Amino acid sequence: MKKTILATAAVCAVFASAFAQNTAVPADVNTRAGWGNGMINAGPGDASFTFCRPGMFKAKDMIKIDPAKKYVFSGEVRKNPNAPTAMFYPGFELFDKDKKLIDGLSVSIISGTATTMTKAAKAGDTMITVKNGVRWFARSWYYVAFNAGPLPHREFGGAVKAVKRAGNVWNVTLSKPLTKDYPAGTKVRLQGMGGYFYVGNCNPGDAWKTFGSNIIHGVSTDRVVKGKFWPGTVYARPFVQANWNWGAKERNKFETAVKNLKAGAVK
Repeated sequence: MKKTILATAAVCAVFASAFAQNTAVPADVNTRAGWGNGMINAGPGDASFTFCRPGMFKAKDMIKIDPAKKYVFSGEVRKNPNAPTAMFYPGFELFDKDKKLIDGLSVSIISGTATTMTKAAKAGDTMITVKNGVRWFARSWYYVAFNAGPLPHREFGGAVKAVKRAGNVWNVTLSKPLTKDYPAGTKVRLQGMGGYFYVGNCNPGDAWKTFGSNIIHGVSTDRVVKGKFWPGTVYARPFVQANWNWGAKERNKFETAVKNLKAGAVK
């Protein structure tokens, strides 16, 4: 199923040594103790540690983000000898000032869908009527944002099940009943399900590969901007999706090693 993907993913790239040398490490990300998940073993040879089996592994600590500064999450990755290979996706979980998760849906505005409701709707209704639904389409990953305002926005109805024009307005059928009343004139728009805030991706081999992204230049304000943290970001937690092939028969043999992990502000 096609989904709106929000991610600042970039292929594995080598960072300039000046950035790596000036990276502040506000949390422990280069030892096993710095990560809260199980299935992390000591690394063989010069590795810091090894991610075993498919999983999303999260650092224990968050980084406080200063919008005026630049940030990076980088390191080196390889698979262990004789282990099968699977994709490796590093990134950040993003949080607002209250440390509430900012997910892809909360920041992914579908362009050209801002409008208003022409009729009141009550809790339990599964249909709303909007003034302009030209850009509205039935998609399982499109959700109606009510009282649409600044990002991140988290007040949603169900997914859009059907859209039908009725004269000068559009009737929109939702995938589930409303949980509250909304008056005529309520601002609405569509927002799309999204992915994670990635900083890279690669398929590790037997040799060490440097992973990372371009520098993250602070925080965007009213929309998703490539190379910036999503709107509302105040905290960020490094994560990796390691051994990312859940359907593989050999998934219990996956072993992805890392070293020289760095996450923080750069000068």
